[in-house]
Amino acid sequence: MEGDGAGGKWKKLKSGRVEKYGESTRSHGAAFGTWPETACIGLGTCPALRRRMALRNLFERTEQFSIAVFNFCRKLPKTREAQEPADQLRRAANGVRMNYRAARRGRSHAEFKAKLGVVFEEADEAADWLRYFRDTGMRHEPALVQEGEELAKIFAASVATARKNSRRLKNVPQR
Repeated sequence: MEGDGAGGKWKKLKSGRVEKYGESTRSHGAAFGTWPETACIGLGTCPALRRRMALRNLFERTEQFSIAVFNFCRKLPKTREAQEPADQLRRAANGVRMNYRAARRGRSHAEFKAKLGVVFEEADEAADWLRYFRDTGMRHEPALVQEGEELAKIFAASVATARKNSRRLKNVPQR
């Protein structure tokens, strides 16, 4: 398959890789690649784009979750019974977003693990506050509750994996 896309002419190889005329496919797969995203999107599966989306997806999900919670809280009644838990929910959702950002920028594996643990706690708390609003009948958005629970599960699994990797790294002999 050949065509013109963003960045010039390209061709799709039998292996499924995309190559720009005059460039090697090896540079395409390196560290997120240099291939324009718009050219790959029309082709379906672009390895470099898939890796980039996988890395950004959780970052964007935490960001969107935080914004959705903010909008959810703005629509709550202006009573004390609603606003106090709303403040806690908003803090927890922002904690997920900011601590995940900090975890990705961790200077060491230990710092990464610690921040990821905080992210899990905040995600679990946010999901619990959303269930609280559902159970009290103040307000309910099923998609938001589901997203909160999914993020909590994702970060719980991430913490477990980070701990497992930590134990594995301790058993590697030093040179």
